[in-house]
Amino acid sequence: MAEQYGGMSTAESSRPKKPAKTLAKMEIAPRLGGGHIITHHYTSYQHEPKSHEFTEDEGHEALAHIAKHAGLPHEKVEEQKESEPEPFE
Repeated sequence: MAEQYGGMSTAESSRPKKPAKTLAKMEIAPRLGGGHIITHHYTSYQHEPKSHEFTEDEGHEALAHIAKHAGLPHEKVEEQKESEPEPFE
């Protein structure tokens, strides 16, 4: 349904807004060739799981990634305060 405001048309979206991305769990699996794959699973089926790959040389980054999203203190996370962790249920 479209409405007019001062010569401007606005339209309502027929698609409902997706719920907030809330982290339900993280899954850690070995990566072929070394390292790990960390997969984020969300509470809503409308958000597909998202995977992050870390090579065996990126262990410190993998730990920082886990700490950030789990809300745990970690020296690398303290340096990267610009991004907030995803909400965790």
